[in-house]
Amino acid sequence: MVARVAAEVNRHVVEMTPPRKKFFGQVRKAWQIAKPAPGVREVFNDNKVMRMLEEGTWPHGPVTAKRYLSR
Repeated sequence: MVARVAAEVNRHVVEMTPPRKKFFGQVRKAWQIAKPAPGVREVFNDNKVMRMLEEGTWPHGPVTAKRYLSR
């Protein structure tokens, strides 16, 4: 049962990842299912582009925007 649900989740995330954008073909192919323990399945993507999409880049603000002054 757990393996079937993991396969369905894997299929769903692969379908939901855009196929024809710049790096998304690699991201789409990188989805995997791991079995860390009996009765446990983990669906993950260890692609570095996926990590950037999930976590973002370092925080920064607009460089050329005018400063907003509150009154």
